[in-house]
Amino acid sequence: MVLTFHGAELLLAKKFFFVNAFLKHAIKHSRGIICNSTFTAAEVAKLTDKEITVIPFGVTVNVKEKSPVREGDTHNLLFAGRIIGRKGLEYLIRAIPLIDDALPVHLNIAGEGNVRASLQALTTELGLDDKVTFHGFVPNAQLEDMYAHADLFILPAIVDDRGDTEGLGVVLVEALSYQVPVVASRVGGIPDVIIDGETGTLVPEKSPEAIADAVQQLLKDRERADGMVEKGLAHARSYFDWGRITDLLMQTYKKALD
Repeated sequence: MVLTFHGAELLLAKKFFFVNAFLKHAIKHSRGIICNSTFTAAEVAKLTDKEITVIPFGVTVNVKEKSPVREGDTHNLLFAGRIIGRKGLEYLIRAIPLIDDALPVHLNIAGEGNVRASLQALTTELGLDDKVTFHGFVPNAQLEDMYAHADLFILPAIVDDRGDTEGLGVVLVEALSYQVPVVASRVGGIPDVIIDGETGTLVPEKSPEAIADAVQQLLKDRERADGMVEKGLAHARSYFDWGRITDLLMQTYKKALD
């Protein structure tokens, strides 16, 4: 038996004793353990001393066209994903007023979720209705256009009150495939994708000030931002390569059989 962990089951194990007991029993009788990220592996390591192999999801990285033209002087910031607590959007919205007036920005939020109403109320409270747009669910064609015109993609993820966070952050690979520089929080599996200062910029969670600072630095230094995208694409192609992943899977199962 080879077990594969994606992270959600570990959250359940913290909440329910019987899930924790089942996982420990399964691990005890397993011949191999696979985790989708180094973060998940660190959590599983709290339950066992057995060897753990990190194998991420496979992703086919196809580089998309980037719009060469910006409309006006405003820099477009983009978030795409579920609008839920652990995405940390509150801190991104609070970062908008902290960005220098010399760098006008507009934040586009694509997605739906259970905290959208409260975030829209916060946006109005901060007087940012003209700087933040909630687009709701958008079809692929519209999302592609949003990526094409984005100057930065931001994933301000946090560890929420239940201990839940990003298991991997594959959406960051999507952003890089559209040649969009990335700012993201240093939580969960995100550092597997974004190597700080090389493939993107990592910031502490729950820090509007750090987000604002990172956004300003990348918008002011386009050459550095473009260099991060180039390195990010190379890293994504290597790390998420299907050939690499199938080789790791074959090695893990062969070891189990041996």
